[in-house]
Amino acid sequence: MVSDSQPTHERRGFLRLMATGVLSIPFIAPIVAVARTLLPGEGSGKKPRPALPLREIPEGEPVSYRLRYEDIQGPYRLEVERLVFLRRTGDDVLALSAECTHAGCNVSWSGDKKSFVCPCHEGFFDLDGKPTGGPPQNPLRRFDVRTNGDDDNVLIEV
Repeated sequence: MVSDSQPTHERRGFLRLMATGVLSIPFIAPIVAVARTLLPGEGSGKKPRPALPLREIPEGEPVSYRLRYEDIQGPYRLEVERLVFLRRTGDDVLALSAECTHAGCNVSWSGDKKSFVCPCHEGFFDLDGKPTGGPPQNPLRRFDVRTNGDDDNVLIEV
C-alpha cells in the first residue's frame, strides 16, 4: 500500500505546480509588459554621433557645439540636444560636456580667463575640464571621440 500512495502524492504535487503556473500568468504578464518599457530599447546605449568635420574645429581653444540626435528609451523615441565643447590639438579632439558637475548648469568658455566658467556658483575648470576653483569637485564629463576615416567627420560617443 505504501507504493500506491507515492505516485498519488507525486501527481498531486505535479497538479499543484501546474495550477500555480496557470494561475500566475495573469499576474506575470503585466509585470513583463512594464519591465519591457523600463528596460533600454534596441537603439539605446553609447553610439557614435556625427559632429563636425575635423577641419572645421579650430586648433587650440574650445568651441561649443550643439549635438542633436535621436535616442530610444524603451518604446519612446527622444530628440536629445547636448551642448559639448570640442578642442582640437593636431588630429586629436577632446569632447567635454558643458554641464557643470556641481549643480548641472551649463558652463561657458572664457578666453580671457582661459577656463570654463559656471555662472551658477562661480565654478572654474581648466582646458581639460578639471576643476580649478569654486565648489565643483569633479571634472567635466568627457566623451569618447573618434574620426571617420572616409570624410574626416568627428564622431562623439554618447
